[in-house]
Amino acid sequence: MKYAEHVSRLRWISAGAVSLGLGIWAMHFIGMLAFHVDTAVTYHLGIVIASIIPAIVSCGFAFYIISQQTAGFRDLFVGAVFISIGIISMHYVGMEAMQMGATISFDPLMWALSALVAFVASLVGLYLLFSLPDVSRFHWRKIVSAVLIGFAVSGMHYIGMSAAVFTPVASPEPLTGFSMDSNLLAYWISGSVMTLFLLLLLSVKNEKQLELQSKESETKFQSVIESATDAIIVADAERNIVQWNHGAEKLFGYRASEAIDASITIIIPERFRDAHEAGMKRYNATREANVIGRTVELVGLRKDGSEFPIEMSLGTWDTEKGLFFSSIIRDISERKQVESRINDLVYLDTLTGLPNRRLFNDRLDALLSQDDVTFSLFYIDLDNFKVINDRFGHSLGDVFLRQVTDRLLSTIGKTDTLARLGGDEFIILAPSTGSNFAAHRAQHITNALNQPFTLEGEEVFTSMSVGISLYPSDGQTADDLLKNADIAMYRAKEDGKNGFQFFTEEMNELVA
Repeated sequence: MKYAEHVSRLRWISAGAVSLGLGIWAMHFIGMLAFHVDTAVTYHLGIVIASIIPAIVSCGFAFYIISQQTAGFRDLFVGAVFISIGIISMHYVGMEAMQMGATISFDPLMWALSALVAFVASLVGLYLLFSLPDVSRFHWRKIVSAVLIGFAVSGMHYIGMSAAVFTPVASPEPLTGFSMDSNLLAYWISGSVMTLFLLLLLSVKNEKQLELQSKESETKFQSVIESATDAIIVADAERNIVQWNHGAEKLFGYRASEAIDASITIIIPERFRDAHEAGMKRYNATREANVIGRTVELVGLRKDGSEFPIEMSLGTWDTEKGLFFSSIIRDISERKQVESRINDLVYLDTLTGLPNRRLFNDRLDALLSQDDVTFSLFYIDLDNFKVINDRFGHSLGDVFLRQVTDRLLSTIGKTDTLARLGGDEFIILAPSTGSNFAAHRAQHITNALNQPFTLEGEEVFTSMSVGISLYPSDGQTADDLLKNADIAMYRAKEDGKNGFQFFTEEMNELVA
């Protein structure tokens, strides 16, 4: 957007400089028809054409200076100096194009007066034109400004011609270069300039229409961006932010004035910045898009330092000013919370918060898929839960099961998985354990549950029976290991409860 505005501004400056430069040039040479000297005059065509250069260049400098958004009176003063220099330079260079039997000299006082008139009229004209913003198209100040600048040109011309003194020479120098009669030159200039003005007018009209269309499109685009609830951020090739909409302000906490020109890393947690920089360098070098054109989930960083999950769609485009990246970002915290709750419903036991049978089977299958692993399964069943449930009721029975869960959790390691299969049945998956460690662990679990529990101020005692199967000796599949641990658990109950039993092949034969 800034680049487009800069290009449009340069085009208007160029059009204005050419228009005013051509006007000064045409007025000078056409005005020569009103001036008569007592000798034949022709004009050197090369110098005539060259005389337009200082007029256009000076006007271009002047318009560039006064078109700045922060232009003040000093800028108008400098602009008037440039315009008057252009008028004066064009006039006196044009005078050098005259070829005749006389030499030209100038009255210093009249010369100075012509320069002063050109400057003062230009200054007042520019002041009227640019000192008051947003005037209507046909405001009288613009008309007066045009008249004053025209007065600057014509006043300087005629005063400058009055300053000229023509002294005939006895032996005129032979004409050099391609010359043209003054009348013919005037007609040629008039026709050429009118044609150029017509073409310039058509060009300016088309440019104005394109600019209006561009501004309308930009306004619509900006309106869409600002009305979007998602954060829309544009950054340049150096990862500096160039556009920051209202959605980004609400999402990240930075005002647009704080974010514009800042690095995009202000919204990236520090631990991810090196990876971001490496990814950007890789894309700049190869143009291979790994993330661009896709929607990815990342972590965002707010102004207050808090992190939150985001979903980002990243796009890019190349312009004359370089590479730009656009990001559409939304906060997915609520969605993540919903997904987490759904995940809990699918994989966690609603009463105890432990992994349920589904999650336990997933972890068991994952362990079985690894090479050279050993582990133990502890199938646990409470010995007298039905008595407790009948005596205290189901609500307190649930409280009791949560207390049992806390005791069991205190006995397992960080890599172990404790799951509730249902009712009063629990199971522990303990990786990297053999028979000796499994026996020690089972005894530790049994001792932990032998300590009394408290329900409604009353001490309650329980015990449990534990069946243990070992991988790989007691089965190669999840179903075999679970079945064999269950068989061992029932043997422990038959042996008097409150204990543990390892699976043996003899148990399997008895069941069969």
